[in-house]
Amino acid sequence: MKNNISWKIGEEFKNELAEIAHFETSGVIYEDIQSAARRLNAARAQSHALQVHLVCSEMFTAFTTYGRNIYISRKLAQLCRNKDMLAMIIAHEMAHHDLGHIPQIESQKGNSKIATLQLVGRSFLRKIEWFFFGPDREMEADAYALELCIQAGFVGYKCLDAFDILKKHALDMGAIEAVYGADVTLKAGIEKISWQDRILAWLSPRISGYYSVETRLKNLRRRIKPQYHPQSLHPSVE
Repeated sequence: MKNNISWKIGEEFKNELAEIAHFETSGVIYEDIQSAARRLNAARAQSHALQVHLVCSEMFTAFTTYGRNIYISRKLAQLCRNKDMLAMIIAHEMAHHDLGHIPQIESQKGNSKIATLQLVGRSFLRKIEWFFFGPDREMEADAYALELCIQAGFVGYKCLDAFDILKKHALDMGAIEAVYGADVTLKAGIEKISWQDRILAWLSPRISGYYSVETRLKNLRRRIKPQYHPQSLHPSVE
């Protein structure tokens, strides 16, 4: 890791964030997060473990950056009713690392400046690329996260309960499209869809960066095997 420029940038970001926000290092929620992270890291095929930080913040967010760090806000974490929901959120961020969504650049001796410029350039191109493919990559991360959670011993259908939090938050904010999609999806089968509506349907997820919560859930429910269905009463591994 010593020669990984993106890792160094990630550590610098963590240190700067720690100066303006408090990282919790104790308590029930913190312990649940670390427990879930350990199990998920053990189930990953990657050699390096990712670290999860609980940020004392009223922001509703979980995100990751270059390097090895994942962040989840207390406001979001405390809404999770069980470890399975927490695990799904954490695994989704891990997925962005394991699926190569976050560029990693190894610097060569004497070429750290060139490597940094390469990272900046890739980051710029990634923003453009993400506009066109971002929603699909988020769905890809969802699928990877669910499989990782199940491999780590969490219960699939309980992991999907994490999307209930996203739904409620979006609806509380009045973001109906974030939950159900652009208006065109509601008109399907009712009236002829205009070309303007078709453009809106294509642009909407690319502007937000995500397909609707219902679309993401539909994709994930197809991946849960019968033994993980609620009727099986499969217990969560604590």
